[in-house]
Amino acid sequence: MYMKATIEMCQMLKYQNEKLKQENKILKTKVDLLSGKKIIKKKTILIMDYEGVKKKVEFDNFDNVVRLEIKVVSGDELISILYIDYSVEIFDSSTTRGIDYFDCNYCIYDITKNIDDIDNWSKRTSSYDFNYKKITDIKNDKI
Repeated sequence: MYMKATIEMCQMLKYQNEKLKQENKILKTKVDLLSGKKIIKKKTILIMDYEGVKKKVEFDNFDNVVRLEIKVVSGDELISILYIDYSVEIFDSSTTRGIDYFDCNYCIYDITKNIDDIDNWSKRTSSYDFNYKKITDIKNDKI
């Protein structure tokens, strides 16, 4: 009888502990929202090659991203990601490009220039149909 009561007590305490952990996560999220802290943890962006085939690029913590630049080379999109710690990561939508013809490059996200065109850019149907702002215009504040 004593053993059964002890097991039931342990199960009840385990259940209460899990419930408290969940409530703590909810409270932390509410505090983050009230303080204005961004809560975007994961973000997925699709880049495409010249045939329109899309490739996923996933960010583990989008809060660490400072700038996203797109370069179109022979119709294939490359995304360059600048992080807060000044590291850079580049993802290419193609693995079969024979010749590199530079088509254009543009910025879709930059926290220093208040640029956030990710949603508009995501609606494109090919790597050529986005109305972009030239990188030179952004650097010279001609936006």
